[in-house]
Amino acid sequence: MSLDVDLKLIAVMSSSKMVLASEEALAPNDVPSLLENAHEKADYDMFVNHLIKRGGRHSVLIDCSASDAFISKFPHTLSSGVNIVVANKKCLAGSTSLYDAIRQASRQSGAHFFGESTCGAGLPVLHMLKELQLTGDVVESVEGILSGTLSFIFNGLIGPNARFASFSQAVAEAKALGYTEPDPRDDLGGVDVARKCLILARHMGLTMELEQVQVESLVPSPLQDSTLSVDHVLSKLPDFDESFNSKLESARSRSMTIRYVAEARRDGTVRCGLKEYPLAHSFSNLQGSANVISFNTVRYPNSLVIQGAGAGAEVTAAGVLGDILRLASHLGSRSI
Repeated sequence: MSLDVDLKLIAVMSSSKMVLASEEALAPNDVPSLLENAHEKADYDMFVNHLIKRGGRHSVLIDCSASDAFISKFPHTLSSGVNIVVANKKCLAGSTSLYDAIRQASRQSGAHFFGESTCGAGLPVLHMLKELQLTGDVVESVEGILSGTLSFIFNGLIGPNARFASFSQAVAEAKALGYTEPDPRDDLGGVDVARKCLILARHMGLTMELEQVQVESLVPSPLQDSTLSVDHVLSKLPDFDESFNSKLESARSRSMTIRYVAEARRDGTVRCGLKEYPLAHSFSNLQGSANVISFNTVRYPNSLVIQGAGAGAEVTAAGVLGDILRLASHLGSRSI
């Protein structure tokens, strides 16, 4: 399928350096070496001015970082006519004032802002949520498993695909396979899921801050001290297996599974934490690090479910590219 879209890479920036194309577009495969050998220091304002000069209203800034260094400038960037596509959750899960400023700048300037990959990577979660509401449906609640790391851990602990003997073993295996952050507490603490949960809630029309999301941390209290080394935490985690195993055994005795889920409800309840599900439930039958999200609406009282790979560079890149192509259709290319 051809969309007749001509994409040109005209600038790249890391946290410390940037490369601005003079005449010819940059070759994507050359980006790592170009940045490594670059002499130009990173300067966001200069970067954006270059986009305006080269691309005008057809330019798009793509933020694939996890940094909050420049997100406060996004409203001004949009007001300058530059479109923005993000995989960076921090701008959509930042303060309410920033979230509102981004939306207002986009409406007033006509520049587009897309962030599908901030929640569910390549899964069309936000697009579906928006479409349901635009077509007149009322979304009562959205519930999902939105962490590939926690999905892997709990799919392996309890349910049809269980294979781990303990919580500590599951965490150690997830870290060995590269599913966790360098410090697994960053995953187990639930903050990443909370950001995604907040993004869902805001797309449902709820107004709230990240601090208002109820978050259940899976890090035992004695191990939450940030000064403790990762090796120390992993060595001590087995000491807490017994209490965690009791939860698993209780669920098994009632033919239930346990999953770490994000929930956003129209009544304002927004939380992420452990929840039990029957063995036949779709959340109980995931494999590996898959994500799943369920929309409960007036039109779909028995839920509309989207399931698939929700983490990883390839699926996230696909989500970002999908937003870029959606932007291109708004700017005059063939519709997708």
